[in-house]
Amino acid sequence: APALLAHGAMPEVAEEALHVRTLAGSVWLTVPRADAENLRAADLRRRLCEVLVARVAPGISEGRLLLTIGARTVHEHDLFRAFWPEHGGDLDVQLTIRRTRE
Repeated sequence: APALLAHGAMPEVAEEALHVRTLAGSVWLTVPRADAENLRAADLRRRLCEVLVARVAPGISEGRLLLTIGARTVHEHDLFRAFWPEHGGDLDVQLTIRRTRE
């Protein structure tokens, strides 16, 4: 299973990572690049939903979580390696919680 760090947890070593951020800029989940490159969006949404249900929103469902990178919507089957910046660095994924399911 990929190493996933929940809100507030920091990786021990500064390495490239995927960060899931809210509209306000808070980081809710961090995944080291080595684990994130082969991670499907559906798997990240599932883990993110677990974190959100446990911490802030008990009734939330995966269908309400929208992930975007820039102006592009991340779809269930997408692998995050396709989105990684060409010259390295972190990958920021925007989280939006919709009022209704997708």
